[in-house]
Amino acid sequence: VPSLRISDFTGEPSMIGDRVDLRAKITDKTNQVLEAHAIAYKLEKSEVVRKALEQWADDQIHIATVVVRLTRGEGGGTA
Repeated sequence: VPSLRISDFTGEPSMIGDRVDLRAKITDKTNQVLEAHAIAYKLEKSEVVRKALEQWADDQIHIATVVVRLTRGEGGGTA
């Protein structure tokens, strides 16, 4: 999993469309890191989570795009 960049958590409003509710169980360690990050950057913890997941989703789309480009270049066949 690629690491997240601090610049991704500046508190700038993001261009997010419709939102859906997400609830998940997380470890105490993860919760503490999210809380610390939120405090350090004066953000709501939910905003830290949204931005982290948005960056992860962008990374996954980028990976998929690279895969499509590479497989088109090789005829799109599978081994």
